[in-house]
Amino acid sequence: MKQTILKLTCVIIATASLTSCRKPDVPAISTASAEPEPTPSPLRDEKDAVRAYWFNDVKEKLGDYEEVRLSDSDHAQTFVLETDQPLLNFRILAIDVMDAGPGKEPGYLTTELYYLETFTPEQALVVSADLSETIPNTGFCYDETDGELVIYHYLTVNGMDGSLELTPFWD
Repeated sequence: MKQTILKLTCVIIATASLTSCRKPDVPAISTASAEPEPTPSPLRDEKDAVRAYWFNDVKEKLGDYEEVRLSDSDHAQTFVLETDQPLLNFRILAIDVMDAGPGKEPGYLTTELYYLETFTPEQALVVSADLSETIPNTGFCYDETDGELVIYHYLTVNGMDGSLELTPFWD
């Protein structure tokens, strides 16, 4: 009899502890607003010199462009790079991230894949490449107009919403 009462007590305690940890039922609250969602602006680098779009999002409005095929794989993504000012020595880069060790910033090893002496607003670049969601593998750089500084950015795909992300490196 004591064993039965002990087992029954253990079952009651275990059940009570499991139900107390359960997430309470909360009614869903609508977050819809009467205002329409704003149209996302093009992705720009810090100095507003380069914009990046997914090709399918802008192909109907795209003017003159040059195709740059960096990959013929089935997984290649096609995006557009545009500028609103002339950029000197524009290069598209393959990027290898080098681990610098615990607590240190990673290093980057770049290889030039495409070169354009002057990237101008008159002609966009439509690029096919294998972009990464996490570790950058494709980027670009260009010279500042005074020739003193090279500006570097890499492109990745946001794993949450699939958008392009443009991130500066070697600032």
